[in-house]
Amino acid sequence: MAYVRRATSVEHGRHLVAAQDVQPGTNVLIQQPYAAVLYDDQVAVRCDYRFCAEESLMRCARSKFAHYCCQAHQKAAWRAYYRRECSALVACAPRVPPASIRLASRVLWRRAK
Repeated sequence: MAYVRRATSVEHGRHLVAAQDVQPGTNVLIQQPYAAVLYDDQVAVRCDYRFCAEESLMRCARSKFAHYCCQAHQKAAWRAYYRRECSALVACAPRVPPASIRLASRVLWRRAK
């Protein structure tokens, strides 16, 4: 069911408008983020790939930075973005770039693909 439609106007440019009445709490648009990173205080307690909180996480053996809840998520992250990030983290160790720099790096590496 299409809750929104795309519109264009001089005042607002390209935008979405409601195509029908929408009840409170209804999801009208769901989109995966282009790139995302964990804040520094969450790195040790959440999976770097799915951001789920787990009691027991596996840590990247090379960079010792990222943590994963399972091997499948570790492999998926490696294929998606972590191959380059891991090398960069090793190169700047023992310092770790802040979340904003890690996010910018993921965006740039993804655009370079």
